[in-house]
Amino acid sequence: MNQIKGGLYTMYLSCKRDFYIFTAINSFFLILTLVMGALIPDIKIFTIGVIVVVIFTFIIAMKLLDRSLAILLRYGLNRSRYLAVAGAFMLLWSLAHAAVLLILNSIMMAITKQFEITSVIIPRLTMLYDDSLSLLVNYMMDTAFIFMIAMVGMLINAVFYRFGSIGGYSFSGLLLAIIFIGFPLNWFSSLLDVILSWNAALFISVIVGTAALVLTAIWLLTRRISTISANI
Repeated sequence: MNQIKGGLYTMYLSCKRDFYIFTAINSFFLILTLVMGALIPDIKIFTIGVIVVVIFTFIIAMKLLDRSLAILLRYGLNRSRYLAVAGAFMLLWSLAHAAVLLILNSIMMAITKQFEITSVIIPRLTMLYDDSLSLLVNYMMDTAFIFMIAMVGMLINAVFYRFGSIGGYSFSGLLLAIIFIGFPLNWFSSLLDVILSWNAALFISVIVGTAALVLTAIWLLTRRISTISANI
């Protein structure tokens, strides 16, 4: 238990500065969006808080192994326990960011309602299914989605760490190729139709299940990984 607590604390120390700086900047721009909407009522402004959080989380997750794996293995964690700690940390990270978004969205929605600011649109994942769903449900959906993206970032980081630049860029190129091929073949339209046919509970379940599968893939890559990154 002490090893797990120590591992979580080490990861927290490696990422806390990024978290606080990003949260401050993101909050500032969301408030700025609200001010612009109040001053310029003739335009429509969409907040992109969750999108920015997802991108930032992806970037952090792609650095996590490089920042913490070698240190924590030397401190006595085995690879499976390290991965459990890393997964738990990214889950806590996702919960924290989703909580910040919950607070900010609650404040912004209250202000827009109080002062009748109709030019600011605050998109939420619950809008995919039912706009009347509570912010708590949206919090759970945000957490699941952020966590899944974190696992994808960790997977790419694990590929770079295990196989170096050639393997990492090849894997990333394959993912991009699949994405670009999907546009002319309308894969994403079909996927969106499937997602829209779900409800919020199914969305959360599928996203969490996908994150668990990605975490399993990361475990397969890291169970015998060296303390020295191949990407040096």
